Formats: sequence, C-alpha cells, structure tokens
Amino acid sequence: LHSIVKDSGVLAPGEWVSSNNVLAAFVGQCVARASTEAQTYAVGDWTVFQSMDMRRPLGLALQGLGSPLMLAQCQMSYAEIEGCQAEFPFIAKRVRQSISKYTGDYLQQAMDWMHCTYWQMAQSGVNEPWRRFWFTALDTNRRAVGLSFMNRIPIYGADFGAGRPAMARSFNPRVNYVIVFPGPPSVENDAPPSGKDYSELHLYVTLETRAMDALLADKSWAALCTLC
Repeated sequence: LHSIVKDSGVLAPGEWVSSNNVLAAFVGQCVARASTEAQTYAVGDWTVFQSMDMRRPLGLALQGLGSPLMLAQCQMSYAEIEGCQAEFPFIAKRVRQSISKYTGDYLQQAMDWMHCTYWQMAQSGVNEPWRRFWFTALDTNRRAVGLSFMNRIPIYGADFGAGRPAMARSFNPRVNYVIVFPGPPSVENDAPPSGKDYSELHLYVTLETRAMDALLADKSWAALCTLC
C-alpha cells in the first residue's frame, strides 16, 4: 500500500505519508464503500478519523505512558470512495495533511478545554464523564469511520509478570471503529520485535452485519486481509 502511494506521483517533492496514514486511507475507503453498498448509510461523503499522538506537536517527551490523543479529521468524497485504487493515493495524502494541520497551539487549547470541561462535569455529578470524550465524533447516524493505531507499541516485548504475551487483543465497543494492533511475532523470532518489525497487523473491525458482509466480499479488502 505504501509503495502504491509513493509510486503514484501524487506526492510533491518533500511530501511524505506514513504507513499508518496509508492504512487509514485504505481501511476508510473500504469501510465506506462496503457500508454504502450494504445500504446501511445513504450515498454521500465520508469522514475518516485517525488517532494522532499529540506529544510531538506539544513539545512533550516522546517516551511515556498514556499519550494524549487527537482524532485528526479527513474528508472522502463519494467519488473517491467508489474510485478504488485510482483514488486511494489521494486519500492517503489528505490523511497526512489532516494530521499536519494540528499545531501545538491548537492542541494545547483543545487540551485545556477538555480538562476544564471534564472537571466541571465531575464537579456537577456527571457519571463517568470520560465517556463524553470517547470518540463522540463516531455517531452511528453519521458517515464516519475512526481508527486507533496501536501497532507501534512494542507490546510483545513487554513482560507483565508472566512472560511476554503470546497474543494481544483489544475490545472494540463502537460501530465504524477500527483498532489496529500488531500481530504476534513468529515462533522462530526469539528476540521481541520493535514497534515497526511485525510481519502482520491485526485489525479489530466493528460494523453493522450487512456492512461487514460487504467488506469481506470487497475485492480490494480480500486481496490484503484475511478473517481470523
């Protein structure tokens, strides 16, 4: 997928896309197309939300637990959704641009607002106020898909007291929400892999039943993904 975007000619000199940007574009396009074909949503434009780490733009230390996250927003037109591979590089480029537009000042203001609002909710007796901030953009009545990327976390190199894990999984509670986890290392690999050395990724996808059936039947999706 990354090579397709790099070789497409859509990137100007100095522009680049990460592997996660590319994956967000691919998954977003496939999910939107499947949901449209299954008629779970009316024909129209879609929004892709990709989680982004706010540490770098905020000037925080890059190593730490509990990174502040922002959902970067990118629009896909219906023509791009139906355009399959021809439009895919353009979506990937725009996903990258959507992340780059969030400056440190903007993110700091967003953090201040969230802290203030959370404190006010807690003081007023709102039960579990954190739920009000948990991907509220992914309203099930909205044409949107969200992706959380955890594939760069060296989870299989961590020992939580019982040795390194054989499998790491995630609970996915929301429709149109995708969590990306690293796949387990091969048995032959004695050394724990880094966050970029995994040979496969595990995607935890939650969709309406008809949309899931359409996604599994999608040729672009089936060419790269298998059902576990």
